[in-house]
Formats: sequence, structure tokens, C-alpha cells
Amino acid sequence: MHHLGGPSSPRGRTPAGGSAGQQGGTVVGVPEALAFLCELAAVALLAVAGWSLGSSAATRPLLAVLLPLALVAWWTTLLAPRARRRLRQPVRYAVQCLVFVVVGALTWWAGHPAWAVALVVLGVVAFGLTGRREAGTTASRASTASR
Repeated sequence: MHHLGGPSSPRGRTPAGGSAGQQGGTVVGVPEALAFLCELAAVALLAVAGWSLGSSAATRPLLAVLLPLALVAWWTTLLAPRARRRLRQPVRYAVQCLVFVVVGALTWWAGHPAWAVALVVLGVVAFGLTGRREAGTTASRASTASR
């Protein structure tokens, strides 16, 4: 889903061999780490919700596997940093928020309201912060390129 590039990963280095925190590299800070943890929590909570909402011995494991797989497939297609058809901001942020609200609603319906609220609040805040940071990075790259 979300890629946290380290120094040995292709996204963690700049073309000139600098570190990720320098211009052109992938910056991984607290908001990005929190966003990644929210993505993992959404997948896990979908499995829990699927199991809880299943009505039989056959549907429980089926929903517990298929719901998270559907989310991962959809996220990697439209929202992940390396997605081929990645949505642009602000549409991507709106879709990310929608994902957290839907997963939160299913988690609440499955009987876990505290986890549902925590996921929605933290997910919306974390992705809001990463979107702001991304917008700032894009603006600074544009101003550097115009010099």
C-alpha cells in the first residue's frame, strides 16, 4: 500500500546518491509513518469486521479474507505512491477519507466503535498532513526548477 523508502530502496535515494530527506528524495516523517500504520489498521479492521459480520462458518472467513484483499487491490491501483493510475490531490485525499469512513462504519457495525472512531480520525488527520507536505514539496520543487 504505502511505501516507506529507506536508504537502500530506490525511492529512498536521490539520483545523485543523497539521502531521502534531501531534495528529490522520499521524505518519511511522522505523518507518513502514521498514514502507513492507518493503512495497515484499515486492512486489519476490515478482516475483523468481515469475520464479525459474517453470518455462517463459510461467510466469516470468506469476508475476513476478501474485504481486506479488495481494499489492498483498490488502494494499490489508485492511491499508493507507485500506483500506475494514482489519483491527483485533492481527489486522492477525498477518496482516502472515504475509505477510512467506510472501513470505520463497517468496524462500528461489527461492534468495535472505539476502533472505528480512532481509525477515521487518525486516518483523516494523517493523510491530511501527508497531502499538505506533498503539496509543499511540489511547490518548492517548482520554485527551484524555475530559478
